Amino acid sequence: MKKLLLTSAILFLAACGAANEPAGEGAEVGFENIEVEGVMPELDPITEPETREQVTIDFWHAMTGPHADAVQNMVDAFHAQNPYVIVNHQHQGSYADLNNSLTAAFAARTAPLLTQSTPGGIINYIGHGFIVPLTEFFSEAFTAEELADIVHLDVRNTHDGVIWSSPFGISTRVLFYNRDVLDEFGLEVPTTWEEIRYVAEATTDHGINRFGMGWENAFWSEFVGKLAQLGGVYVDEATVTAQFYSPEGIQALGFIYDLIDVGYSRRAGADGFMSGVFGSGAVTMYIGSSAGLPHVTNAVNETFNWGTAPTPGTGTSNATLFAGNDIAIIDSSVNNATPEQIRGAWEFIEFSLRPEVAAQWANDSGYIPIRYSANDLPLRQEFVSENPTHIAASLQAPYGIYLARVFAMTAVNNQAVNHYFQQAVPEIGVPSLMSVEDALRNAQERANEILADAN
Repeated sequence: MKKLLLTSAILFLAACGAANEPAGEGAEVGFENIEVEGVMPELDPITEPETREQVTIDFWHAMTGPHADAVQNMVDAFHAQNPYVIVNHQHQGSYADLNNSLTAAFAARTAPLLTQSTPGGIINYIGHGFIVPLTEFFSEAFTAEELADIVHLDVRNTHDGVIWSSPFGISTRVLFYNRDVLDEFGLEVPTTWEEIRYVAEATTDHGINRFGMGWENAFWSEFVGKLAQLGGVYVDEATVTAQFYSPEGIQALGFIYDLIDVGYSRRAGADGFMSGVFGSGAVTMYIGSSAGLPHVTNAVNETFNWGTAPTPGTGTSNATLFAGNDIAIIDSSVNNATPEQIRGAWEFIEFSLRPEVAAQWANDSGYIPIRYSANDLPLRQEFVSENPTHIAASLQAPYGIYLARVFAMTAVNNQAVNHYFQQAVPEIGVPSLMSVEDALRNAQERANEILADAN
């Protein structure tokens, strides 16, 4: 395939790092050379339809709202080019619900052929032999140059030299802020945690029920990012042990806890997610997933001016957690798939990795394009020129970190970390159930028990 000339917005994406290790801080970034001419290229069919018998494959996912619409758009585009493969995509609820449905389907041998999953879930499925290795598929479909153009393929999708999944929705954390409130107080967008506290205090007004800062209910992503910025370790991949009970961990959680305790910030609580709270004007700013951009757009509904920015740093580090979801092909031993169905499942994955499709998916969903070269297409350039809130997520790339890739990380996250946050940081006005130090110590002990049992 013809080599594409990449903009600086693409070049800096290549610097994203591995678990708990920021990659190349200080890289130059920018979208100042965006061009808005041209049209989306025509998509060529993968193969001649008349040579194929039509097959149907089930694809389970956890996408809702605008994200579900984006999945439908991709599936429709695939069907238009590939009428011999029908993708029956089915929403299964939350990621936890999806995992539970898959677990039951594995036992009953009724699993779908394609599934979306978090990277932690993929590790668990590898351990049980439930998914198909994809190295041969990738090596036959893509050149070495094209493989290098697939975002983070070697970091998040490759384990022990084997490609097990394909990136689907890569997200990171961004700071959402109410531009009108900042202007009212003559404040700039904060870039450090100290500035976050200053802005949160300055713009909190309980008389109108507005908090300066907001946190998602499960805000361990912010804890992990700040922990890494301070030089701490969440879970060590080499020793398979949790190490977040540390001076760095106490400082990271203590900052979040204190902002809530003194009344300058709040969690989503019964609202579920901060996008709706932010859209109502009840918080000046909050840190959330870049994949939440469509939800925030709908929640604000043009009632005030808002924007996004990279997450705050310490002044010496801007490490931030990358997350999102991948797609994998489930082994025929748990779904009786035919070779022709497996071929169709791979063709859908290959289709999702076309730069033009990756660009459209990113535009529709708010995720980062999963092909670096997608950023160079007029389709993407025009979109970010008209929607600058989508730029901040890409600016995070040089500082990206991932959770350690160890078996049962999903269990650690759900059963230990999120649980301890619920214990350690109660709702506003409720006395602390335990100190930050005790909460971290107890959570690390539980996490290491889970890790020891699972490995």
